[in-house]
Amino acid sequence: MKTLSPLYIVAVYFLVSLLWLVSSDYYIHWGSPEWAFLIEPLSDICYIILTSLLLYLLIRSSNRRLQASDANYRDLFENNPQPMWVYDPVTLRFLAVNNAAVSHYGYSREEFLGMTKRDIRPAEDVPAFLEDLEEVVASPREVRLWRHRKKDGSSLYAESTSRSLAYGGKPAVLVLSQDVTERISASNRLRYHEELLKSVFDRIPIGIALAGPSGRFEEVNTAFCRIFEADTDGIIGTHFTSLLRPEDARRMAEAFNRRFASSDDPGAPWQELEISVPSGETRWILGKSAMIRDVHNNPRMATFVNDITESKRASREREAVLHELQNYKTILDKSALVSVTDPEGNIVHANDLFCRVAQYSREELIGQNHRIINSGHHPRVFFRDMWQTIRGGKLWRGEIRNQAKDGSTYWVDTTINPVFDEKGKLIQYLSIRYDITQRKNSEERIIRSEAALREAQTLARIGNWEFQVAGQAIHWSDEVFNIHGLDKEKGEPALTELEKLYHPDDLPLFRQVLTDAIAHGTPYNQDLRIVTPGGGVRHVNIIGKPEFDEAGRVVRLSGTIIDINERKLVERHLQTQNEELKKINEELDRFVYSAGHDLRAPLMSVLGLINIAQLDESGAKKDEYMELMRRSIHKLDEFIKDIIHFSRNARTPLTPESIDFAGLLHEVVENLHYMKGARAIQTHLHVTQELPFFSDPKRLTVVLNNLLANAFRYSDPYKPQSFVNVTVTVDDQGATIRIEDNGIGIEREHLDKIFLMFYRATESRSGSGLGLYIVKETIETLQGQIRVQSRIGEGTSFSIRLPNLHADHPADPAPQAETVLS
Repeated sequence: MKTLSPLYIVAVYFLVSLLWLVSSDYYIHWGSPEWAFLIEPLSDICYIILTSLLLYLLIRSSNRRLQASDANYRDLFENNPQPMWVYDPVTLRFLAVNNAAVSHYGYSREEFLGMTKRDIRPAEDVPAFLEDLEEVVASPREVRLWRHRKKDGSSLYAESTSRSLAYGGKPAVLVLSQDVTERISASNRLRYHEELLKSVFDRIPIGIALAGPSGRFEEVNTAFCRIFEADTDGIIGTHFTSLLRPEDARRMAEAFNRRFASSDDPGAPWQELEISVPSGETRWILGKSAMIRDVHNNPRMATFVNDITESKRASREREAVLHELQNYKTILDKSALVSVTDPEGNIVHANDLFCRVAQYSREELIGQNHRIINSGHHPRVFFRDMWQTIRGGKLWRGEIRNQAKDGSTYWVDTTINPVFDEKGKLIQYLSIRYDITQRKNSEERIIRSEAALREAQTLARIGNWEFQVAGQAIHWSDEVFNIHGLDKEKGEPALTELEKLYHPDDLPLFRQVLTDAIAHGTPYNQDLRIVTPGGGVRHVNIIGKPEFDEAGRVVRLSGTIIDINERKLVERHLQTQNEELKKINEELDRFVYSAGHDLRAPLMSVLGLINIAQLDESGAKKDEYMELMRRSIHKLDEFIKDIIHFSRNARTPLTPESIDFAGLLHEVVENLHYMKGARAIQTHLHVTQELPFFSDPKRLTVVLNNLLANAFRYSDPYKPQSFVNVTVTVDDQGATIRIEDNGIGIEREHLDKIFLMFYRATESRSGSGLGLYIVKETIETLQGQIRVQSRIGEGTSFSIRLPNLHADHPADPAPQAETVLS
């Protein structure tokens, strides 16, 4: 109900008064004069009564309307679904609260009315609230965001809208509070996820780029810039084809345009592309693109790129290794009987040669135990010892007599190697066998021939003996006494005395074969050493054969003893010669091709110069020809020196001596100053050696001489100052040698081949191609390792780690030389 305004009341009162005055004056002036004295005061009285009554009616009507409006406002206040309250802006005390505030905040109405606005704020927010209080009172209609505290201690975010009013005749503020906690929380989560997404976008190792329909990049992440070696500003706004090779750019652009023109983009599969980056490096990337739409539903092409250069290179290297392994397997399959069993000994693989020799098909062998080819020749203890060895994770090697499917037997030289997984669990046994049947047959024929010869020739220093197990009685023939150098008249020695006649190192073996023969009936044929009364050592061959009683017990051992001292000496000599011949043949095979070419090239050059000189009758260029011949002969001499160094490294044993690195380096550098341009190169030697260091000085000289000669030889003539830095540090474990130069460097494609025999990374300088090969072989002989780092145009660095070969500093087994690409 609308209340009457003061202006409205005044207007009505004015009109009524004016009407009364006009009408009353009319009656006074135009009525009976005799009644004029009475009418005038009566009109005034009536005027007062009438105006008072009218004013009363107007005020009562206005009050009714005001009460109705106040009731409506109070009903709207109490039943509003949003919390509302009225508070005193001076004391901040609550004057009224609605039902929604009581329900939402958890305080009762009485508790609310006993509190101030400070009481519904967290303690940490009160100072800020008090600071903003004047501004809040001055601008009550402004929407503000506050943090409120409920009765249970929990907090909420509220947006408060205020309005000034009079309450109880005093100034007050009406507040409408809206809980926006969920909205704030959602906004915070959205902001967090946006920041998280941006962080992931920038930090993810996969390159990501967004391009519009024009094909120009609009956004890229850090990984994308790193892959293409460009910064963000350099990529944004450029066309994506500018990053591709020409042969790929047209094809990718056509596909890009087709996909944007299509209403249904099916996506694109992952593709491998080869790219060139500003540094000149060639890289391989794996890329995929997908059509997406932004918040305005505009299409964008998202591209995902991953640098697979290293994996591509590793894959190629892995393929090369697998190819090499396949070649080895092919060779092995043609020459050896190969089988694989599970940990229980069941066959899971057998190669063709195994099947052919055993005369079983592969299907017949798979799943079977190797007992299928057991000939019964070997005792159980033989296989028990074998299994004990391989189950212990050790390699076992021995000769086994097997039986083929047709009943024939064959001998194999067998090596069984346990195979473990990456966790060290035994998973397989790999067996490699070589057919030695012909050799064993020859050995058996030789044994039989030797036995016949021993029986027929009593003068061949062969003696017979017997041993009675029960009484431990020993019987010797005359020749046994002669072999041992004992007097027959003194009789056979007792068993305890007999043991003293054997060499201390061979006595355990003699006891073992004797014990096995008595306990298990195992015959034996063993070479042992005996010690004669004069202190001499002789080699003898003892053959023992057990004899059994009806119960199967060993009651007697009998056999022969042969003086094989001369034969052992001859065998040892032949073995040494064979080993040396084998090594020489292997070395000759490796040198024959490349060495023949490198030896003939200088000689042919000299021969050609001689022919040219003979044709030059004037002799004007004689000195030039002589200089060229000198260079060819010097090159031949350098090559021969390399061959000598290689030969010495392969043949001579290690001779560790105390090493003075400072003196050794100065000597090597001084010897290399004859090289062309060597004196113009600054050579810096830094040696830190406070501990004694032992190694082979000759081999160490060869290593330093080759590396420093290369540093001088491959210096960069276009640099204002060439240098070679040599740093040596000796610690309690060994020595570290680092040789750095700023020469021409080695191209990356050659780094993994420079240690190969006869390999040259460049033809622009002289060299045999043996130097670094000799360095690597020599360092491995010294039980060390070498690393190399190089950048073309910047220089090369060799790092060598050598162990201390002194007896107090035993070295670990030599690791393989390692090449580090850089």
